[in-house]
Amino acid sequence: MHYLSKFLLFFFLLPITQTFAQNYKVDWGPTYSRKGMNASEYKFLGLHDDNYFMIMDPQNDNTIKTYDLNHQEILEYDFEHIRNKTRLGINGAVQTKSGTYLYMHQFSEKYKEWIIHASKKINNRFVEPKEVCFHNLENLDKGQLKSGFLGYQYQWGAVKGDHVISQDSSKVAFIKFFERNRKKNDDIVAISVFDDQMQLLWKDVFYYQFGDKNATINQQRVTNDGEIYLVGESEKNRSSKIRSKKSKNLPEEVFTIYHINQEGILSQDVVLDKGKAPIDVGLYFPNNNTDQYLMAGLYTTDEFSSGRINGVFFTYGDRDFTEHEIKIHEFEDEFIKGLVSNKALKKGKGLNARYRLKDMLEYDNGTIGFIAEETYTRTNTTYTDQFGRTAFGAGGFGTTRQVQITYFTNNIIIPKFDSQGNMLNIQRVDKTFASLSQYNTSYSLAINKGKAYLVFNDTKSRSEKKDMGKKGRRFTDLVVIGEDGAIETRETLFSDREIDLEFTTYFSGYNDEYMLIGSTWRRKYAMGTIKFD
Repeated sequence: MHYLSKFLLFFFLLPITQTFAQNYKVDWGPTYSRKGMNASEYKFLGLHDDNYFMIMDPQNDNTIKTYDLNHQEILEYDFEHIRNKTRLGINGAVQTKSGTYLYMHQFSEKYKEWIIHASKKINNRFVEPKEVCFHNLENLDKGQLKSGFLGYQYQWGAVKGDHVISQDSSKVAFIKFFERNRKKNDDIVAISVFDDQMQLLWKDVFYYQFGDKNATINQQRVTNDGEIYLVGESEKNRSSKIRSKKSKNLPEEVFTIYHINQEGILSQDVVLDKGKAPIDVGLYFPNNNTDQYLMAGLYTTDEFSSGRINGVFFTYGDRDFTEHEIKIHEFEDEFIKGLVSNKALKKGKGLNARYRLKDMLEYDNGTIGFIAEETYTRTNTTYTDQFGRTAFGAGGFGTTRQVQITYFTNNIIIPKFDSQGNMLNIQRVDKTFASLSQYNTSYSLAINKGKAYLVFNDTKSRSEKKDMGKKGRRFTDLVVIGEDGAIETRETLFSDREIDLEFTTYFSGYNDEYMLIGSTWRRKYAMGTIKFD
């Protein structure tokens, strides 16, 4: 069954009316520092139960520091272990329904091996690690394994994207995707699935062509049954047939859902109605039901060659991809007014294509939503001569090339659907922020009792600063999204004039009572808590 429906949308807009009375506050702990260290020499391991963990000097010492939620240090010890003649680096921590575990990736370019170790937390101390999985990746070309794991060993902050947890916290999966480096070769995906005690349930290495070319994996899911779903994106090979002018306006990228278990891989392209194509998608399983998936995302039409976003869509299907239906919801002009130019609005162009889906939201009543944020970068390259003067051109003796990347994370849109794909409401959060560090951009997210809490950096106008009675260049805001999908409050927590360090989105976590956020500057860091309603 496949049909389209267009709804009159009901918008609970966040007027760019901001609530200036402060309902939430941050209880900051002391500022900690370690002599001789800088920001690349400590990492945040997350909040687990009622304690949070930091690793000091992971390249040399692996000293673990444990704090309570009063931000007092309660334990410090070295975690130094050698396996296969190589020192283990701590990559992160995972909390299952049975406990908290450190995990460590170890790989060998020479022998083309990937080994995973795990260490359980007992009485706030992580014990001797054990090998929990071994993969032989013999078909990888020389250097491909090493490049595939770049950034795992010493990444600042918690490593994101190297594991997934099922909705009931009973399964943990480590999934590593290696894109093929030759057209005729297969892509390689290595999968390890564990139970809640980090006991291996199954593992496999799949050799498979994920899309026509330039394949990437954008999303990973492990179900409560220990099966894997991936959302892949790849470029479609151009057909030799003559395409219509409008068809050429649709993106070349194709999104595909992959269902993987021990029997193999099943795939299904995400296809919308003629003249429409997805820009980004997100996958979810409702109410712990692994027999049906829900998918929502952003779509574009073939009307404009610039690739605009015209609205959101919703679809669902079963585990065998034998049935699905799609519902389309076009943006109303009133909703996107101010997010696009008046000229683009008049022509019906929709949003620019720089919005990316960041998180799926599940509400206690079975409805779902997602968070999409405008995200892009700009690169500026300059050349200086040996005297520090700006040089014209890349040549010349003693010329130094400097590349500066600026990270932009601006406005956010948050739609909400019922379980049948009907649009219930859609929100927007107007913000602008740019930084030379990606660790200060985007947002931190916490979920508590059906509400979503977003904390992010923002740049305020002169009039907004005057209304708030605050000074500064960078402001950190909190937005609370209620169970009905509407924004309950937006308020500024603090400005850069009020704290000494910079709010860092990578240092965050939450439990049943508190959201934990962090701030850093060079060798210094401080953590703060926000109490939920």
